[in-house]
Amino acid sequence: MKKTTMGLVLCVYALAVLISIAPVYAGNDDGENPPEVGVEWINDYPGTEDDLYYMDDSAGGLYNKLGDTGWNKRFNYGDSLAWEEDFKDVSNGGTDNIYIDDVDIAMFAGHSTVKDGHVALYFTTLHDDYYLEWFDPEWGDRDLEWIGLHSCQVLRDADLSYWACTLNGLHLLCGFKSYAFDTSTPMGKKWADRMVDDGWWDVAYTVKQSWWYAADVSQPSGTVVRVMGETLECGDDYIWGQGSVCSDPPVDGTKYYWTHTV
Repeated sequence: MKKTTMGLVLCVYALAVLISIAPVYAGNDDGENPPEVGVEWINDYPGTEDDLYYMDDSAGGLYNKLGDTGWNKRFNYGDSLAWEEDFKDVSNGGTDNIYIDDVDIAMFAGHSTVKDGHVALYFTTLHDDYYLEWFDPEWGDRDLEWIGLHSCQVLRDADLSYWACTLNGLHLLCGFKSYAFDTSTPMGKKWADRMVDDGWWDVAYTVKQSWWYAADVSQPSGTVVRVMGETLECGDDYIWGQGSVCSDPPVDGTKYYWTHTV
């Protein structure tokens, strides 16, 4: 039976110091005309038995669907061209200022792994690291509003307060509490389909509702997905041009999350 619940979590930085963090405001929520999409994915994990098969279809499905509706298709990098530094904040030596945090919506599709006790996104080249850990990104301080992670357990219970710290103006982080499955039904494409109104016979759904739907039609029964937001209002976001988008949210230690079981 499908089930959705809501919760609240503090970024581990707030937990560590046990004080209230004064709100600051994030980067430009500029809604470019047209808005921009960028994705990265990995199927080929050399030297392992962990190759995937459909992550290009998942991430590429989001990229192409939004491109077909008029979005600016900025980048679609796969396998050895998918780099950890593209997701890492410039203050930590990354290049997110010209890649992931320089588009409005982004997606990563590929493996995760446990690094130093916490789930990290797993890359295959040293640009500049194999592992995107929770303290590497600061998403949303430039332009990024929404990101989807088609990767296992990034938003598992044990790591919620860690990955909460990646929201630095980001409206919504969409991911998995459970394992994520590599299926021939492209999750990113289904996510995009649901977010876009294709005509008189159709209607657009929110980013969060669309993530639930994408999981329902692409993942096996029992899969658990999660969406984390900077504010409750961000949970009602549509993508640009499809409905209302919350104002650039204040960044503090408190985040909200919603959990959905397929």
